Amino acid sequence: MAKVNYEKIWKDHKESKIKKYIKLHNGEQGLITWQASRDLAIELSEMDSRDGTNEFGNVLYDLQMNRERE
Repeated sequence: MAKVNYEKIWKDHKESKIKKYIKLHNGEQGLITWQASRDLAIELSEMDSRDGTNEFGNVLYDLQMNRERE
């Protein structure tokens, strides 16, 4: 049986969701509902909580800082 690297799978999955959130935030996905963006943010915040990182929190901070500079 092949050894499965669950940590890598988790990190890759989270990274792809963060990239999707950034695209949604920047309007690159066309018109989306506020609810879809909010749901993804909640899911990513939960992932931060579960893996003990603040990766998504840092992305949110960076997006907020960029928005304030504009």
